[in-house]
Amino acid sequence: MHLYDGIEATHEIRKIETAENIPPAFISALTANITTEIRHVCLDAGMSSYLNKPIQIERLAQMLEQAYRALHASNGATEKVES
Repeated sequence: MHLYDGIEATHEIRKIETAENIPPAFISALTANITTEIRHVCLDAGMSSYLNKPIQIERLAQMLEQAYRALHASNGATEKVES
């Protein structure tokens, strides 16, 4: 069984969503890697948001609010959140 990292998994999920014409799921990265480059890699892969460790409660609350709004949006689309 092949195991995916978050980037690979996001690419696969987005391919399926496109092929099946379904709204995008809200996908957030949680990583200890704090470089700007990895943040761009995550967002370019199609992730909806990015959080780095150590987690700041305010940023986590922001991300959860964005996920909640995306889930309840009438068109089902998610928006990217840069944290």
